[in-house]
Amino acid sequence: MQAGDDWKEEIAKEIEDCSAAILLVSADFPASDFIVTEELPPLLEAAKKRVARIIPTITKACLFPEIDELSKFQAINPPSKALITMTEGEAEEAYLKLASTIKTLL
Repeated sequence: MQAGDDWKEEIAKEIEDCSAAILLVSADFPASDFIVTEELPPLLEAAKKRVARIIPTITKACLFPEIDELSKFQAINPPSKALITMTEGEAEEAYLKLASTIKTLL
């Protein structure tokens, strides 16, 4: 986006056109009204129609397993092993797994 762009419109357009969404999930993620009301519903609908793939990545400790609409999607890393708690090597492996997953979608 450029300065002066209508950022809400740009986000909506990108969500509509995406084939994959990497969700960086922390406790703040479900606490965001914008994410919950504006971003997540069209992504979930696209995933339901199988036109987009949702790829959760757990960045910090959170209640991901208790969020039914999201926890049905396999996360890159286990909710019990958030990226922030990993060693550098473990995090690099998670990033590689994420990159490999994205590559298979191209």
